[in-house]
Amino acid sequence: MATMDEIGRFVGAVVHCVVAVCEIENGVVDPNPEGYELLLGEGRSVAVTTGTDWTLRVEDGTWPSLPTWAWPPESWTYVDVDVPLGTPETSVVEDVELLRDEVGETGGLRVDFELARLVIRAGEFVSLRWHRDKTAE
Repeated sequence: MATMDEIGRFVGAVVHCVVAVCEIENGVVDPNPEGYELLLGEGRSVAVTTGTDWTLRVEDGTWPSLPTWAWPPESWTYVDVDVPLGTPETSVVEDVELLRDEVGETGGLRVDFELARLVIRAGEFVSLRWHRDKTAE
């Protein structure tokens, strides 16, 4: 799992898009993502998923390859996520913070842009929220 120092190196990066990592069961894509990948360009990405203890795991992605935890690869797919990126105010990362749960474990990730905020939280399913207001959690 990434440390705050490792997460901090994404400040200043441009997020080009966000994709969900979904399992395929019996030919049907599960609508509840197991993780998300933030695509930074030049083959760089950040992969986020819930660990077996329901804490958030954040690691370097391997775009366009699936994250290492998505095994076997033929049972997984990427699904586009409708997040309004594309302007400097909504694409350039200004700040990143690991969010702690009530017992101090990593329970989420907050990514701040100039005019928006992206929050990813761990749990039974990984959730993603896009906020046009940077004060929202």
